[in-house]
Parts: sequence; C-alpha cells; structure tokens
Amino acid sequence: MKKLLFALLGSLLSASLFAQMMPDSTYQIVAYWDKGDQVSYECKSKSVRIMPDGTEVVQSSSSDTRTFEVIDQTDTSYTLRMTYADAFLSQLNLGPEVSEAYARLMAEQKIDILTDQLGTVQGFLNLDQVLKSMEEYIPIVFESVLSKFSEKDVNAAGPFLSKLKDSFIAMFTDRDKMRATYNANVSPFFFYHGARLDPKEEYVIEQEYPNVMGVQGLKADLHFWVDEEESDSVSVVIYSHAEADEDAMLSMMLDAALTLLRNTVSPEQSEEAAPAIILSFDKSNMSASFVAESGTIIDLGSGWPVWYNAESRAKIEGKGGNTEVVSTTEISYKDPEEP
Repeated sequence: MKKLLFALLGSLLSASLFAQMMPDSTYQIVAYWDKGDQVSYECKSKSVRIMPDGTEVVQSSSSDTRTFEVIDQTDTSYTLRMTYADAFLSQLNLGPEVSEAYARLMAEQKIDILTDQLGTVQGFLNLDQVLKSMEEYIPIVFESVLSKFSEKDVNAAGPFLSKLKDSFIAMFTDRDKMRATYNANVSPFFFYHGARLDPKEEYVIEQEYPNVMGVQGLKADLHFWVDEEESDSVSVVIYSHAEADEDAMLSMMLDAALTLLRNTVSPEQSEEAAPAIILSFDKSNMSASFVAESGTIIDLGSGWPVWYNAESRAKIEGKGGNTEVVSTTEISYKDPEEP
C-alpha cells in the first residue's frame, strides 16, 4: 500500500507613455484595454516523471488556444471573457476518448473575469452558471463519445467509462476546485497587474500552489524581480523563484496520501493503514523538495503579456523509492494574422 501511494503521489505531483517606464525608472503594470479588444495565446503544459534510473516518463501533456476578449469596461473595471479552443489532453494510461471529451468540455466554457482599472483580477462573474452548464453538458458529451464504439466495447469499458464520467462531473462542478483551476489559468497573464516594480528591488510574497487532489495547497515564499538589462520602455521582463519548506511539502503530501487512502479503500482498511502512512512521511523516513521558477514578458503599452514560461520540480526521496516530477508551462502570444 505504501509503495502504491508513493507511486501515485509522484504522478500527481500580463500605447501609453504613462504605462511604460516611469520617470523614477520603475515599471508599472497597468491595463490599457478597450471594449472589443481581443488577444489569443498558445498554451502548453507537460508533466514528466523522472525515474531513479534517469528514464523520463511523460505523465500528462495538454495544450489549448486561450482567448481573452474585453466585453465591458467602466472607469473602474474591465470584464474579460476567457474561452478555450483546440484543447488537447494526453494522460498516461488513458485513451483518446478522454482527450475528445476534454476538448469538447473546454470549448463549451466561457469564463467572465472581473478586473479593476489596473487589470488586477477581482473574481469570476459567472462561475455558478458555468458549473451548471458543465453538469448538463458532460453526460451529453459522454453519450456522443460512446456512440462511436460497438456495443461490445461499451459493455467491456462500461465500469471505467462510468467512473470517468463521474470524475469529470466531480471535477468540473466543484466550485472551489474550479475557482482554483481558473485562478491558475489566468494567473500567468495578470499576476503582476497593479504592481509598480523597482528594478533594483527583489519582492517577496507568500504564494500558495494548489494541490491537484483538492486538499491543502503548498505555501512557499515567492521571490520576483525585474530584469533591468532585458527590460526597456516597451516591455518589462520579470523573473520569479519559489522554494517550499520541507515540512510544508511533507505535510501537503501526507494530507494527499491520506485523502487518496480514504478514497480507494474501505474505512476499516483506511484506519488500519493510516498509522504506517503517517510514519512513512516523517522526516526521518522521507525528504522532499519543491522549486518553482518562471519568467514573463509584458507589453507596457497595452498591459498584455507577450510570453510566459514556468517550471517546477517536486522531488521525493524515501524508503519507498525516489521520484521527481518536472512540470512545465509555456504561453506565447498568438499573432492574429497566423492561422
């Protein structure tokens, strides 16, 4: 049981002169948008597990075209609509039907984002409406997917597909999880909006990295700074680095392991196995580390990001084995003239 949990954890593991360089040589990240403005980005993510012998196994990969349209503006706010197109998901041990269902569900989503006049995200305006539409649409998608299979195949894969449908419904209709998902999806674009950054300073804030299992997130001090040599009056380049405390990392993983245990075995089995699981996550039996880095380029004249790249490394070493998961995300501006 310990080895199984260890393996599963490894798998889970943003053209005005005012908006440009200020007279005091600081950079202010401000939105200069108009109703009707529309920008699109190519977004790609991948998670790779590095085995003890150095072999790399792609756990999951995804991509989509993410579009933001300014659908409303006032003196104090903007409303952006975020949509997805050409969504793709590939996950270890899951077939193409999962990617098809994922693509259709993502294409159905239209998320309305409220920001203040600087472009700082304030919240999502239609979250309940989106969740309701997902709950109604998911069974339709699965019925459509199933229609492409023979009756024999459907019967054989019935239990798996039923669980898969239930997991999609649970994921796409859980308010807290979806809010966290949308926050993660928009953060690379608008994280620095509203900030006035001195290139001679390094800034530190506490950042929470959400856990994929919906349990407590991982908190770490996020350091970020302007690269003065790479920035100019047209765009600003910002880098970040975060490194989690080992105790926080172990606490998060233990929480995830116990949650996984409760969701996969009977209450009696869970109660029996829990003490050994808790002991295995003690610092005397396991060490863990988490490092995340990112870089972004933001156009100062508009406030729209041009490029974003991030990488995180989660490493676990213990008696049950060693594992390392490297996750990468790359976002690039999509030229409207290109197909």
